[in-house]
Amino acid sequence: MEGYTATSDVNLDHPYFARTGPRTMLIDDVEAIWAPIAERDDWGIFARALAEIAQMRDAYGVAS
Repeated sequence: MEGYTATSDVNLDHPYFARTGPRTMLIDDVEAIWAPIAERDDWGIFARALAEIAQMRDAYGVAS
């Protein structure tokens, strides 16, 4: 990784990069999001996932 540098759009001081791990959407993540929706019509985890994705987008300098 020493031969690589971040693009100028990435804000390495952003709080997103202080997380212990990245926001992922692996199948287990999607199933964990879907389960409370299907069982109790609870969209809270989905809303948090969207907020984390927005934070990641901001950290990487991606326009919405």
